[in-house]
Amino acid sequence: MARDLHRKGLFYNFAHNTSILGECIEPALPPMPASVALSTTSPRDVSPHRRQKTIIFLAERLYRIPGHKQVEVTDAEDSVLQSFLDTPTMTLPTIREKSGLADPDIKSAIRGLRQKYDGCFADAIDCPGRKGNGGYTVRVRRQG
Repeated sequence: MARDLHRKGLFYNFAHNTSILGECIEPALPPMPASVALSTTSPRDVSPHRRQKTIIFLAERLYRIPGHKQVEVTDAEDSVLQSFLDTPTMTLPTIREKSGLADPDIKSAIRGLRQKYDGCFADAIDCPGRKGNGGYTVRVRRQG
C-alpha cells in the first residue's frame, strides 16, 4: 500500500492513517461484522459468574465463598472485610477510617485475600488498579 501511495506522489503516515497532504486514506477493508466488533468492556467486567461471587461472613474471622470451604482469615483481613459489610465500595481513606488500619496494612490485607486461600476470594474483590481510578469493591454479606 505504501509503495502505491509513493508512486502517486503521496507519502503515507501509518501512525496517523493520513497522507502528507492530510487527507484520511482509508484502507480497502470490508466492514467488520457486528458479531466480531471490538468492545470497550473487558470480559472481566461483563462475566455474569464473576458478579455473583460474594463473600459470606459466618462468625468472627470465618468467611466462605459458595462452593468453597470456610476460611479463617487474619485479624487485619477480618477488619477490612468487616468494614465492607455495609458499604461495598470505598476509597482507601474510608477503609482506613472504618477498619482502623494503616494504608500498607489495608493493601496487604486486600492483596492477601485475593491471593491466599487458593484465590477463592479474588472474584469478590475489585481493586482500582491505579490511583484515581475508583475505589475498592468487596462484595461481602452476613450469613442468612
